[in-house]
Amino acid sequence: MVNFQDELTKLINEHSIENVSNTPDFVLSKFLMGCLLTFDVAVARRDRPTPDVTPSEALFGFVAWLTTRTDPVTFGASHNASPACDLVGEFCKVNSLPEPREGIYPNNLTMPKDGNPL
Repeated sequence: MVNFQDELTKLINEHSIENVSNTPDFVLSKFLMGCLLTFDVAVARRDRPTPDVTPSEALFGFVAWLTTRTDPVTFGASHNASPACDLVGEFCKVNSLPEPREGIYPNNLTMPKDGNPL
């Protein structure tokens, strides 16, 4: 099954749109997909009755939500991270939070060292 970005890449190539900026068709389609995602996030935020959420509010909100769940979630170096990532994705989606930026995340974060007190 062909996805929208693949179709967009093909369309850009068929119309030689990439020649104007001398940018590969797949790069342009990826950029345009990012624009659509940004627009979707902006519309979701516009339609949201509450003000924008700060990153720290989102983190505290996520942890608060975890404590209300019936099913326990285990975190740690010896556990599969997929369930935790799925929960983060679900939380971000219902709060209209953008996806992590490709090529930037996780290099834009500093992780605390294990066992260091706050």
